[in-house]
Amino acid sequence: MRGVKTVGPDGLSAVFFCQLRSIIIYPLFLLFRHSLDEGNFPLILKFNSVTPIHKSNNKSNITNYRPIFVQSHLSKLFESLVLNSIKQSVNNILIEEQQGF
Repeated sequence: MRGVKTVGPDGLSAVFFCQLRSIIIYPLFLLFRHSLDEGNFPLILKFNSVTPIHKSNNKSNITNYRPIFVQSHLSKLFESLVLNSIKQSVNNILIEEQQGF
């Protein structure tokens, strides 16, 4: 499972959330439901940490690095739930030639 050992900017790991899932599922449901109802993503979940990853060539040249943004696991979970709920609708609208880049 990808990302199991990673720790988000909040200092919490995926293992932590997995072990407490039966306890935190209802409070998370309330948080996510309120966020969707209000159309407002919680500010605390918007924080990321940035890690520079070396691409190639000279390591002393800053342009040879790319930024990796590490999100909290709660942000990723929320994003995944929203994506799964809208994916079918969006796929009917988009054409294959449309891309994110």
